[in-house]
Amino acid sequence: MAFIQFGLWYNPKLLSSSKNECQFTSFNLDLTQTLNFKPGTLNSIMIQYEINIKGRVQGVGYRYFAVHRANEMGITGWVRNSVDGGVTIVAQGIEAEIKTFIDYLYIGPTRSRVDKISSCVMQITTVFDSFSVKY
Repeated sequence: MAFIQFGLWYNPKLLSSSKNECQFTSFNLDLTQTLNFKPGTLNSIMIQYEINIKGRVQGVGYRYFAVHRANEMGITGWVRNSVDGGVTIVAQGIEAEIKTFIDYLYIGPTRSRVDKISSCVMQITTVFDSFSVKY
C-alpha cells in the first residue's frame, strides 16, 4: 500500500481554555484508495516513454546505471543497446518521475558522454512489473 503521513497542529481547547496549548495529530492517507489504484493494473496516471540516448553510452555501464536509477525511482520497463551505438529505454511510471529519470540519464555514469536524448510518449500495451536490461 502507498501511504502519505500528514501532521496537523491544533488546539482542542482553544475556546474553552486560556492556555495556549497545542497538540500534534498525525494520520495516514491511503493513496491506493484515494486514487483508486490497484498495483499491477493500468491507471490513468501511468505513462510510457520511449527514450533514445546518443553519445558514448555503450561499454561504459550506462544500461546498469539506468536500471539502478529506475529501480530507485519506481519506474518499470527495460533498457537495451541499439545497433546505431546508442541506448534505447522504454519506461513506465508517473510522468514527473520519468522526467526526473530523463534528467538523470543526461548525467549518466562516470565514463559516459551523452550527446542527445530524444523521448516520445507511447501507448501502453504491456504493463511491466520491473525494470531490466533487455538483450
